[in-house]
Amino acid sequence: MTLRCDCGNLEITAPIPVQVTVCNCGICRRYAALWAYYSPGEVTLQVGEAGVALWQRGDREIEFVRCARCGIALNARLAEPALAGVPVR
Repeated sequence: MTLRCDCGNLEITAPIPVQVTVCNCGICRRYAALWAYYSPGEVTLQVGEAGVALWQRGDREIEFVRCARCGIALNARLAEPALAGVPVR
């Protein structure tokens, strides 16, 4: 599967995950994020000229990497409907 931010600056190519995770923390609920986890060798990341921006939650225990141009963070929701039938944890 290939995930792209809205402007195409970021692109991740990875296999369809075995399962995905819905986090119930405040920020993940607001992002409506659906997370897939991989080993580094399973994923190809391409970053365009605009680069990335980092955002840390107030307690600095979690960091989100998002497109510096459009602000979109890549998560498995961008792969729907390819994830139909993948178990959600």
